[in-house]
Amino acid sequence: MIEDLIMKDDIRLIIELIEDNGHDLDEETISSLTSYVEINLSSLNKICDILRGITAYRNLVKQEAEKIEDLGGV
Repeated sequence: MIEDLIMKDDIRLIIELIEDNGHDLDEETISSLTSYVEINLSSLNKICDILRGITAYRNLVKQEAEKIEDLGGV
């Protein structure tokens, strides 16, 4: 739910930037742009989740390696 609000905020900012640059957007264009951004932001969020998972895993492996070294190594 919070992610939906953030996404709507992001979309609103994108539309404002486009309009601030002198482009006039009709309702159909805004709707198409909104759909496009929702799909792509959703994909980017999934990619970020995967990258956070990989980073957490690497940190865990690093911590475990340090613990092994502290115990005298293998």
